[in-house]
Amino acid sequence: MKTTKFFAVLSILLAGCFLNQAKAQVDVTVNPFGLLFGDLSLGADFVLSENLSLEAGLGIGGGKNDFSGLKWSNVPVTVT
Repeated sequence: MKTTKFFAVLSILLAGCFLNQAKAQVDVTVNPFGLLFGDLSLGADFVLSENLSLEAGLGIGGGKNDFSGLKWSNVPVTVT
């Protein structure tokens, strides 16, 4: 279920990139070190005007500590 929501939001963000009529720069980032440890993190920076931009990030991750037996998962969503 979380994966479905993740890909739905990601699809909306990517569709916004391609449906944008303005000729603007879009920077997309991926955290390669997070992939090594089981955390996928994607971000995009949309330039709205010369002095204004919007940055959004979305991630999914989780893990297990073998020593304590604790399991965790996270789905961070950021907009700045």
